Amino acid sequence: MDGSKSKPLCRMSDLAKPHKLGRRFDPPLTVCISCKGQQYTGNRRGYYYYCATCDLEFHKGCYLFPPEIKHPFHLIHPLTLTFLDHNLVSSAIPEIWFLLSTEYPYKHMFGDEEECASDGNHKRCNSCRKKITYRDPDYPSFFDITYYHCSICNFSLHSSCVKDSPPHTIENLKSHEHTLTLFPRLLPLPCDACGFSLDARDDSVYSFAVPSGDELSCGVCRKLVDVNYGQYACKKGCHYAVHSKCATKNEVWDGKDLDGVPEEEEEEIEPFVRIDEETIQHFSHDHHYLKIHHGNDNHENKFCQACILRITVSDSFYSCVQCDFVIHETCAGLPRIKHHPLHKHPLTLYHLHYPHLNEVQSKYYDLGFFACSGCSRECCGFMYKCCEKDCDFQLDARCASLPDPIIHDCHPHDHPLFFNLTEGECMVYMKPNHMIKMYEGAKTSIGIVPNSGNSRPMCDGCRSRCVDTLVVKTKMNYARDELDGAMIISKTLTKSDIVGNVALPKAQVMSVLTRMNGVTDEGLDNGFEVQVHDIVEDDLYTVTLKRIDDMKYYFGTGWSTMKHSLDLVEGDVLKLYWDQFENKFIVLTFQHKTMGIMIPV
Repeated sequence: MDGSKSKPLCRMSDLAKPHKLGRRFDPPLTVCISCKGQQYTGNRRGYYYYCATCDLEFHKGCYLFPPEIKHPFHLIHPLTLTFLDHNLVSSAIPEIWFLLSTEYPYKHMFGDEEECASDGNHKRCNSCRKKITYRDPDYPSFFDITYYHCSICNFSLHSSCVKDSPPHTIENLKSHEHTLTLFPRLLPLPCDACGFSLDARDDSVYSFAVPSGDELSCGVCRKLVDVNYGQYACKKGCHYAVHSKCATKNEVWDGKDLDGVPEEEEEEIEPFVRIDEETIQHFSHDHHYLKIHHGNDNHENKFCQACILRITVSDSFYSCVQCDFVIHETCAGLPRIKHHPLHKHPLTLYHLHYPHLNEVQSKYYDLGFFACSGCSRECCGFMYKCCEKDCDFQLDARCASLPDPIIHDCHPHDHPLFFNLTEGECMVYMKPNHMIKMYEGAKTSIGIVPNSGNSRPMCDGCRSRCVDTLVVKTKMNYARDELDGAMIISKTLTKSDIVGNVALPKAQVMSVLTRMNGVTDEGLDNGFEVQVHDIVEDDLYTVTLKRIDDMKYYFGTGWSTMKHSLDLVEGDVLKLYWDQFENKFIVLTFQHKTMGIMIPV
């Protein structure tokens, strides 16, 4: 290879015809044109760069950062080298460059992190559109702590974007047959590849009417795909497409270009071998056969080894012919390999008991539990895990089995609900503080805040509310024969309940608790979402009812169970359900006396 090709360029020369820099040891450097500093001294003295055409000298590293440049993206004014930390000046470049070229811990060189980045918090690079701030505050690179800025136009460029400016022309035969030329101008036109505005200040998406019958919903963001612009679609002709921007997101695409690569047929591994119509040999329990049963008629406390949920009287399940291993019929059919919308890699099903424990690293599985990446809960049972190197994504069987999309009672509109790992924001159009209106008749309505911790839907897998990282799950869906009577306490509120505490009949509470798991009086003061207090007059338990400043009510302590925008009145009906898995009462529904609306909570 010709060594001249790797020579650095003089940043002070014309970018269209740049000069090449050469290394010099002698004579000693007089003054660096970038930082105005002198020659290094002592054992740090080495070569420097010299432009013979311009007769300019640069410290090693300084040639990358001239104090002032003219850039093709902003030709009307020069751009000035600027530090995120205003206490630093260009004369510090050689010292910083030396320290950053070693493994020296240099965070002490900078001031307070928030103060250093304060000037950049409101700025974005006009080339890459990313914020100008530290990518890693503990160990910022040299390109993190500097940027070029025009104070007249408030125009900024990352130092890395200046160093690696885009080429003037490109040839990309995948998208267009002609050569494309860079025009450093803001144009109010849509990009033909993604449909986004070419104006870097405008994040809007251009969308036009699509002929009837051709409408496609993006498989990632669920918004309309405009067929007039670039999109990724299924090559086999099914009705599926993804915006080009959505398809190339890091959390969606694994970075592999499969253009021209033949599609491999994925081997389907069955989770069990069928022995006869009633007997199977499951991969998680392959040393014994499992036999089918329809309904748990003897009311024994059996729990599925896959989802760790109780086997109910209406469930079909398999049980081992020689031991107490049981698994839902549905869970027994969980696929060994699963492609899930929350992750870009295929997930493999693991049964985390001997002998499969060695197949999963101990950091993912500790003391019989693992952290689900979907609901952030400590889980046990079956786990879907990504097997890609350095990828820690894993889902418990319940979260992995939730449908996508779903139609939920909390959102009775034309929009379905989809999976989302974005904290604090619901998919489709729901934003924080957005109110969902639930209608009962033509004129009656009530608002629920979808992203508050108390009005998120219930999960029929883990029997709890969606955590912030997974906004959408399905409503609690217990079998009706279990919900009726045996585990529900229905309480019509009285005037005394509104003033202070909701009183529950002791007989009803104890009937529920003793039937489910034999709980005694001693355990009734801990662990309740709707907190059960001491016995009142020997026949009542009390439930805390809290009133807050904005005239709304919360039930319970700590994190609350329900929130609604109406004052509680005498005659309102509160239904409490004993959740044996969470060891607490939860508010199942609330019925307003005059409006007659059942509010799922």
